[in-house]
Amino acid sequence: MSASDGPLRSIAFSSSTEPRFWWHRLPGNDYVPPIYASLTDQEWQIIEEWYADTSRKDLIGECAVPIMSLLQGFVMGSHVRRIVQLGTHSGYSALLLGFWLR
Repeated sequence: MSASDGPLRSIAFSSSTEPRFWWHRLPGNDYVPPIYASLTDQEWQIIEEWYADTSRKDLIGECAVPIMSLLQGFVMGSHVRRIVQLGTHSGYSALLLGFWLR
């Protein structure tokens, strides 16, 4: 899958056996969640590259779609302009939060 796949984005994760993609394999989750759908093509490419890099380095430990969806609703619904993030495993939430604050 590549950034040019636009609307499909995270759909390919549902066929992955990696534990980090558990949410994408649940029944009824065959759609691109808003946390990914709101990204530009360039931002999505960064996320894809991040997934590939952290898989190679076995740096898996990011929060999943449900908690990031909650955070996205808080950030975008409350018109938050600045965030201080204390601690991050390998940058997933920092990347997404940064994209949402654009």
